[in-house]
Amino acid sequence: MDSLEQVLGISINGEHRAYSLNLLSRHKVVNNTVGRCAHRNNLVTAMLYGHCICPRNWRHHLHLRRIRQVNDKRRLLYDHQTNTLWSQFLSCGVQGPLSGTSLEIVPSGQTTWEQRLALHRDTLVLN
Repeated sequence: MDSLEQVLGISINGEHRAYSLNLLSRHKVVNNTVGRCAHRNNLVTAMLYGHCICPRNWRHHLHLRRIRQVNDKRRLLYDHQTNTLWSQFLSCGVQGPLSGTSLEIVPSGQTTWEQRLALHRDTLVLN
């Protein structure tokens, strides 16, 4: 990876990850496990805003995929395990069995790959 490439970085329980913004611009949602916590990286608003959410202390990991609600054009996330629709902006269930359930927002930061490595030499990258 080029040292000046932009990444979205997170750290959970001493584990460090970086996600290429080029990757996130293509896939929008990446399901991954960091620090024994399933989380999603959801890049929204023209690749300028990185959003990481984590269902902590749950019995199962949610594997979210992005969908578009046809009737009002909201961008929502869906998990097939619970048949719940999730708002990517509110970080909570909006329809289905887990409606009203909140997802924890995980702190993240956008930097260059070089800056991320300077902060955490053991960062793993998904690009």
